[in-house]
Amino acid sequence: MIGKTADYLKGFETERLIIRKLSRRDIPVWAEFFLDKESLVYIGLADDRLACDHSEEWVDRQFRRYRKGEYGLLALVEKESMKLIGQGGIILMNVEQEGELELGYHIISKYRARGYATEAAAAFRDYIFENTKADSAITVINTANKLSIRVSENLGFVREKETECMNMPSYLYRLTRKQWKEERS
Repeated sequence: MIGKTADYLKGFETERLIIRKLSRRDIPVWAEFFLDKESLVYIGLADDRLACDHSEEWVDRQFRRYRKGEYGLLALVEKESMKLIGQGGIILMNVEQEGELELGYHIISKYRARGYATEAAAAFRDYIFENTKADSAITVINTANKLSIRVSENLGFVREKETECMNMPSYLYRLTRKQWKEERS
């Protein structure tokens, strides 16, 4: 494992977000994410299962990661309203047989276009470089997901190649520690 997860799982805050571990009470709220069929295509979930089933399975996957001491997605809670607005975080992604830290973010549709994805992704990007020994961080994005592509590029990630993820055409974006340091100076 690259870096320790104990501090990560304690959560942290940004200007507008509380970032914390998911809980069972988040499952019904998170189900709203799965009602946006357009976004589900970007993450490979174009089936007819109920939103509540997807939500429970998604959150349970994060619980398994937490129990194993792995990184996982965390709840993104809007400070002003104290409402769950999405999930984001770091996961260990295997790319060409190498474990790499990938950051990801998923925002419930009614909270999009407010800068939350960029704010959360920036916090996870900085967490990786401030708290782990990783030489780089990646994002893997469906080639049709223009909004996520823009977030990654705005945060300094550079498109490295086109690949396949979950049987879908995807781009692999990378930001090296050196690039991150240069952008901060």
